[in-house]
Amino acid sequence: MIISMIFAGWSRRSRVVVASLEKKSNGSWGAVEFIKTYKRLDDGNLTVIDNQEVQFCSTMGRLSMIIVVFICSFSLLISVNASDGIRQLRFDKNKGEFKILQVADMHYANGKKTKCRDVLPKQVAHCSDLNTTYFIERMIQAEKPDLIVFTGDNIYGTDTTDPVASMNAAFAPAVSSNIPWKTQLCHYYRFTSTAGALTLRRSPITISAGTTVSVYLVQFCSTMGRLSMIIVVFICSFSLLISVNASDGIRQLRFDKNKGEFKILQVADMHYANGKKTKCRDVLPKQVAHCSDLNTTYFIERMIQAEKPDLIVFTGDNIYGTDTTDPVASMNAAFAPAVSSNIPWAVVLGNHDQESTLSREGLMKHIVGMNHTLSQLNPFGVDVIDGFGNYNLEVHGTEGSSSGNKSILNLYFLDSGDYSTVPAIPGYGWIKPSQQFWFQQTSMKLQRKSKAPGLAYFHIPLPEYSSFDSSSYTGVELEPGNPPISSASVNSGFFTTLVGAGDVKAVFVGHDHLNDFCGELTGINLCYAGGFGYHAYGKAGWSRRSRVVVASLEKKSNGSWGAKERNKCCTCFSHPKSLMNTCTNHKSHILVENGHLYSFYESFSCIGVSYYIEISTISYFTENPKAETWYWYIVYLYICI
Repeated sequence: MIISMIFAGWSRRSRVVVASLEKKSNGSWGAVEFIKTYKRLDDGNLTVIDNQEVQFCSTMGRLSMIIVVFICSFSLLISVNASDGIRQLRFDKNKGEFKILQVADMHYANGKKTKCRDVLPKQVAHCSDLNTTYFIERMIQAEKPDLIVFTGDNIYGTDTTDPVASMNAAFAPAVSSNIPWKTQLCHYYRFTSTAGALTLRRSPITISAGTTVSVYLVQFCSTMGRLSMIIVVFICSFSLLISVNASDGIRQLRFDKNKGEFKILQVADMHYANGKKTKCRDVLPKQVAHCSDLNTTYFIERMIQAEKPDLIVFTGDNIYGTDTTDPVASMNAAFAPAVSSNIPWAVVLGNHDQESTLSREGLMKHIVGMNHTLSQLNPFGVDVIDGFGNYNLEVHGTEGSSSGNKSILNLYFLDSGDYSTVPAIPGYGWIKPSQQFWFQQTSMKLQRKSKAPGLAYFHIPLPEYSSFDSSSYTGVELEPGNPPISSASVNSGFFTTLVGAGDVKAVFVGHDHLNDFCGELTGINLCYAGGFGYHAYGKAGWSRRSRVVVASLEKKSNGSWGAKERNKCCTCFSHPKSLMNTCTNHKSHILVENGHLYSFYESFSCIGVSYYIEISTISYFTENPKAETWYWYIVYLYICI
């Protein structure tokens, strides 16, 4: 603050935001009538700059309230020091308040040696960075905030001789206060969606007050010509919400209340490069001239239109870095159908994504800022973890049901790496112990809250995928090689970790484009998705494909949705639909055992109308297409969970 460029005689200042609850007649705290925003000046006086009436909204039958929070730029992550563990932010039970002290633009450099800028002449001789320190200490003492937020330009790097020492000095008042605090670097993207934390994911924010948690961004504004903005947050009384980009509002993954289903579309190995300029690989000769990355785009669009999934999961090699001239443009184009669909989507990386000019971290940082994505850079509160894109998502029960506010399906996403970094061990990467420890802890935490099955998604198959032959799996194994599995180079024990956790019922990977099978090992189904992208290697005449997983609940006698009874858990509805609206819709009720139910479509034009051919159940299928040109399977996997 003290050395920022402002006007001489203009008071340095900070912002204090107080979110207040209202004392009800029964002594409990409830919705607030107004929120006052204060500004404390150098002379210690408080000035009320805003006295905003609270607007209410109805959310799931509950009242919401608005909290005004001032944030710099687009990224904020709240945590405390690693030694402290995770500290739950909550409203004060005596005052019914949550107070945030915002400190912006300290521009700290070298302590006493750094002189002040733009102060009155009589202040010049004795003014330095230490005045900034004193100011923070006085603000903390005067306001006793519940949270201190430093919103960027915390040190002035140009004048700083030792950035670590400067940061230690700049944040020392917060550290010594024992008050939770968080800082950000302006334009530096980080995020989380962990319950209990004040969170900014690209732009949404989450705050909790006891059982009260919510996320929603309403408006921005400029403050003092800087990068500050007003974030208006709706606090609603229900469990943690999964937010997407600010324009989306609140998006909680949950089972469909009409069908009792949650449907996931898995897309593996798009290998997207440069759009129309990138030609297809391994297609029939007559398809070569007009086939490009755009066919991959059309395929995703038609799959989304046909299946109307609740979540789209991209399991790696989303772009083919080696052939990509602009990785950001390629990612934007590759994920465009998901973004435009307004359906939540999630991503893990493969071994080819980073082979252009962006690192794995850079790729994930871009992805988590895209519209409608639920992807995360890494889990909140975990200081050391290998890779980028390790996170979990919770799927709640149907809205209004007894399971509507708890997870009944847990989804785990992990970065399986790219290539071995150990000189003596060539080949592909593997899931490291730090990731396994995170998975174990997360699984245990979720199962303590509510027993729920889980599904895991990553790119490179585990070595255990080699445990099957044609008599013990369902699907197709066409990869060359012996064995035809390009698995992780090291068996790091993650399969054993999965078995030990007990909640994961199926694992879904990509990587081997010509493998499309599922096999059960020790109670866990190990499944491929099959190659999706037309720029990815394949086999001429062999259809590109994706996997659709439908988790189903059973209709109870009282009309609610609940877990399927074990002897009924494989009674499933299929609803294959035409890939274009001009085709006839079909619906069947089919009893199947564990295995695949597939819908077979074929077309005589790669972007033309596709016609429904048949629906059937099989334990093993071979390639006998009824059309010479474009055809594909939509494959459903049914697993008793």
